[in-house]
Amino acid sequence: IQTKRGCSYKCIYCTYPVLEGRTVRTRDAVQVVDELEAHCRERNVDFFFFVDNVFNLPEWHARAIAEEILRRDLRIKWTAYASPAGCSRELLEVMRRSGCQSLDFGTDAFCDAQLVRMGKSFDSAQVFAVTDWCHQLGIRFNHSLIFGGPGESWATVEETVANVVKSAANAVIAIIGVRIYRDTAISRL
Repeated sequence: IQTKRGCSYKCIYCTYPVLEGRTVRTRDAVQVVDELEAHCRERNVDFFFFVDNVFNLPEWHARAIAEEILRRDLRIKWTAYASPAGCSRELLEVMRRSGCQSLDFGTDAFCDAQLVRMGKSFDSAQVFAVTDWCHQLGIRFNHSLIFGGPGESWATVEETVANVVKSAANAVIAIIGVRIYRDTAISRL
């Protein structure tokens, strides 16, 4: 299920702002949950993946969807792509109550210097806070990592790996190398 298009973040490699624009355009939360409910009723589906580039941006929209799921008492499970940026414990709590089982965090790096170079909108402290809340709430999580970005060194790789281990992630998806697409900040570098 896709609940919105567009991304205002400035990750240097990302094509979402190129493909969907930088202006976030949300679907009405009631209509999104209408779609979920129709799949439950007509196809007996009870597990969903929110494929928005970042489900929790903007936070009010993610909260509205989770609250609508709760209001209708839909007994579903779901997962989503998420960012540690702008992710609060309160949002994670309502997401969990609405059926959120797991999140795929686009962490990219777990080293502050590398996060800055990759154009991320959060730091390691925020990643640790969000992952601690996930542990407390029983939400499984994954770190998606990109090694080899501008300025990457053995020291930044080692810091990322150590922090990922410390965060006790349920899974890690790591790639080596950054794709360079036209019209992205990394292509201009």
